[in-house]
Amino acid sequence: MFRIFIILFMCFMYIFISITSSNHLTGIHNIISLIVFFSMVFTLQRGKMSLCLTLFSLGIIIHFFNDARGINLIEGINQNLPLLAVLLLVPLLTIPLNREGIINAISDYLLSIQKNNKNSYNILSILLIILSPILNMGAIKVVHSISNHLSMSPKLLSKAYFSGFTPTVIWSPFFSSVGIVLYWLNMKYISYLAVGAGFALIQIGIGISLLNVTSIKNGNGNENNNYINKKNQLYKNKFWYLIIFVIGLILLLLIMEKLINKPILLLVCLICICVPVAWIIIRKQ
Repeated sequence: MFRIFIILFMCFMYIFISITSSNHLTGIHNIISLIVFFSMVFTLQRGKMSLCLTLFSLGIIIHFFNDARGINLIEGINQNLPLLAVLLLVPLLTIPLNREGIINAISDYLLSIQKNNKNSYNILSILLIILSPILNMGAIKVVHSISNHLSMSPKLLSKAYFSGFTPTVIWSPFFSSVGIVLYWLNMKYISYLAVGAGFALIQIGIGISLLNVTSIKNGNGNENNNYINKKNQLYKNKFWYLIIFVIGLILLLLIMEKLINKPILLLVCLICICVPVAWIIIRKQ
């Protein structure tokens, strides 16, 4: 419980310092980050722990020989904190999706069509294309929790995961690779969007042509036809809610970027916190 609290406190402190542009708390923040590092590194397996401590020690030595002293020796640990904050806070966006029953509805639909490999593959790929831009790596966890109950081969699942997830790496501001580039280049996302989205569409097209599934498992699933017809409209509505939710988050980010002159990763962190809080207030849940 302590580790969870101290990690979240570190993220919120980073957000507060970035918004207020205050340097008075930087030293305290560095110490808290160091506490978080050591509280987590000693929970790793021996090989991973040794690697982390070795790299940390080498970093201190390099800083020392570059005339870094005192608290400056641990400032480097915060270099990737914006990226870490995004990875930790993005899963909060699943709260509205789960509580509104969107994830469960899609899971029920996949169960009803699991005898059809092609449809299941297409739905899983589309679901990842929709979820990945906002949930980052968490999208795979969410989709895998859904697909766990499906009688699909691991090879087919890996194809769906690959074709649906990888395009996100190129264009999504909620994804770490894009966010860190925009952060260090101090570049506006709106100026990058057309290029990133264009390459993502090309990658999706290539993925469809190379990984397209044409074979269908034995069984036509007639026993589920009535159920599918009855729930079809509900599933469509849930999919539309999901698409609107993702588009709304991207538009919100673009508006915030226009109004607030702050790094893109900071804006993503603010959205990850404010959207669930707004949902809690509106829905009173």
